[in-house]
Amino acid sequence: MAITTVTVTGELRDIAGAPQSLSLIRFTPRGWDKSGAAIITGAPVDVTVTGGAFSATLFQQDLGQGVVYDVAYVLPRERITTIGSIFIDGLGPYALADLLGVPVPHGVKVTMVDDGNWPPPADPNPLHWYARVV
Repeated sequence: MAITTVTVTGELRDIAGAPQSLSLIRFTPRGWDKSGAAIITGAPVDVTVTGGAFSATLFQQDLGQGVVYDVAYVLPRERITTIGSIFIDGLGPYALADLLGVPVPHGVKVTMVDDGNWPPPADPNPLHWYARVV
């Protein structure tokens, strides 16, 4: 049975700007899922980074519920650096950088605002952020 998939691409560079190679990007879904009669395991998907670039084919929930993946950078000898978590809820393709969220600093309150109420009201509190739901 065929499952629905989505493509996630990206580019990896070190802090000096050099493309990364001989490494992996690891996408680990949170828990299991299903596509028709097929059970999708929570096993990680490792994708090789070549010349700083990668392209991953990942499971996409076809019931519109979305899939959360934890993403990590894996160097030789299994040295792992966590990149972050992503949520895939559409057909894509996606760039990994576009899926990664900006971390919210400690002490900041985030209020979700739908399209009908955007823009949010003026709020002078710098520790109150508004996020638009699209």
